[in-house]
This record gives sequence, structure tokens and C-alpha cells, in this order.
Amino acid sequence: MLLDRTRAGFALILTLLILAALFFFAFALARLHVADKTLAQRREHALVAEQAAKAGIEDAWLRLSQEGTWNAGFNAVRLPRSGGTYAMTFNRAQSALPFSTNNHEGSSPTTGWDGRSVPAGHVHLGSRRGPAPSWPRWWEPTRSS
Repeated sequence: MLLDRTRAGFALILTLLILAALFFFAFALARLHVADKTLAQRREHALVAEQAAKAGIEDAWLRLSQEGTWNAGFNAVRLPRSGGTYAMTFNRAQSALPFSTNNHEGSSPTTGWDGRSVPAGHVHLGSRRGPAPSWPRWWEPTRSS
């Protein structure tokens, strides 16, 4: 009878250890799934934001090709499918966005955002990606318009 109790106690301890191990692995798997989902969402948001910034640059190039003196900028233009937004400004007085510089018709270099030199006949464009606050993506053209 003592042997049966020892076996029963051993079986109970073994069962509890197996259940604890299963719980640990299930918990680890759930955390791994959540972390993977979070990383995937961040990557998707980063791609949408980068494409939105590129769309802002392309939109500005289109407007500049139609009118070389264009400097109106954009404010929170939403892309229809992704929901991403972009903004661009030529206003040096504001501080919310880094500003773009149109020196297309200039005869000498001018200073753009962050002290960048914009040669005569060139444009320096900056488009901020959205919708969340983030750093700007800059593209500095080497061609003159």
C-alpha cells in the first residue's frame, strides 16, 4: 500500500511538472506570436509611410514640371488605398515640418533646411511621412529643372 501511494505521488508530481512545462511553452508561444505581429505591423506602417513620402516628392516634381515657380506645398494629403499621408511646405517661418526650397529661377545658391545649400536652378524637396509623427525622408535631386 505504501508503494501505491509513492507511485501515485510520483505520478501527481510528474503530471504537475508536465502541465507546468506545457503552460510555460504555451505562454512563450503566445508572447512570440504577439511580438511577431507587432513587428509585422511596424514594418507595414513603415512601408506605407515611406511610400507616402515618396508620393509627396513625386507630386511635387509633377507640379514643378508644370510650373517652375510652384511653392504652395501640401498639407496632409491622404493616399486613397493605404491611408498614409504626406505633407510638404516651403514656408521657412513654421517649425512643424522641415521646409523645401525652390531655387529654380535663382541666380545664386541659397540656404535651405538644416543649412543645406541649394544651387541656382535646383530644388530641394522634403516630404514628411505620416500619419504618426516620424522623421522626414529626404531626397535631394541632382538634376536641374
